[in-house]
Amino acid sequence: MLRQRVILAAVLLAVGLGGSSCGASQAVSASPLEGAARLCDGGTADFGELRGRPVVLILFATSDSASELQIPEAQEAFASIGGLVYVMALSMDPNDEPMLQAYSEFNKAKFPMGMAPESIRNGKSALGKIDLVPAVIFLDKDGRVRAKRYGVTTAEIIEKTARKILGPIDPPPVLNQ
Repeated sequence: MLRQRVILAAVLLAVGLGGSSCGASQAVSASPLEGAARLCDGGTADFGELRGRPVVLILFATSDSASELQIPEAQEAFASIGGLVYVMALSMDPNDEPMLQAYSEFNKAKFPMGMAPESIRNGKSALGKIDLVPAVIFLDKDGRVRAKRYGVTTAEIIEKTARKILGPIDPPPVLNQ
């Protein structure tokens, strides 16, 4: 009976940590994320131009098996919060660039995918040092880091963390036609 309770407690603890191998750290950065990322469709995503809208960054590497598990979870999360926050996946591996377009197409990415700028890869951005991939980074409307999660993070935890950490998320305005 005691063994069953210990196992149950371990399972509940793992679920409480989001099923992630490493959990979350709450770390509000003083400065907003600056710079731009090259997207695999040939465009760029300027972090300054994203101000006013919360951002969920998925940092990954195509050669990393845990990252391969993260992308489908991000896709599922995007289905529920994609209209409320900007979701983007950036590769941390500089060798990924030649294959990133095919990787995006293979995964049927519904959000932009691209290359993390060197400042993010070398830990000199407002994100600070990225300890491992995959990582899910939550930026507030001002572009500041509100939370980091390392390891595979479930869609449910991405959505819950986005709503909890980022607070009330205003839907995009409806434009008159």
